[in-house]
Amino acid sequence: MLRTNVQAIEAAVHRPMSPLFQTSATAHAADMTSAENPVDQPLLPTHDLTVVVPRQWVTRRAPERGIAVTARARTVPASGFPPGLVLQTAPRADDPVETLRSQLTDLEVEDSDAFDLEGRPVTYLRFSHRVGVSDVMCEQWRWVVDGAAVTLTASMARDDYADYCDVFEEVAASVEFRPVRRAA
Repeated sequence: MLRTNVQAIEAAVHRPMSPLFQTSATAHAADMTSAENPVDQPLLPTHDLTVVVPRQWVTRRAPERGIAVTARARTVPASGFPPGLVLQTAPRADDPVETLRSQLTDLEVEDSDAFDLEGRPVTYLRFSHRVGVSDVMCEQWRWVVDGAAVTLTASMARDDYADYCDVFEEVAASVEFRPVRRAA
């Protein structure tokens, strides 16, 4: 089972952030496995993951194999679609867009980029798809760490994008990979 710790933001992130962000979740490397990694070997045996999420959001740690944490807003906006995020690990896929295309209805990639975020290379996608009658916008940041993909996906209704895009950018900037300390 994936172990996670909830900590005060000061212990998890070494830079000041908005008071909105007060909770972080740390996923320990030794426990991170996925369905694609059936022998229960950790996907990131050398790193722990930390992400800071909005204080009032409901979080679930390790709800499924390969998922470090999920978070959702406690209140649903007028759009009717609750904003949320998922931080997961998986074996590195060569084309994440093709993977998304096979999983989502009416996928449209609206932006893609590669840049440094907090000094680490990341690929970024902004895409839309449908969930029932909802037009959903997603932002996705993907890092490659020791050959595994670490992906943060943020989802919100298109109508709510302006309200949440900055929040999700702060969450993405908080993702950290910390080397595991080996016992001597």
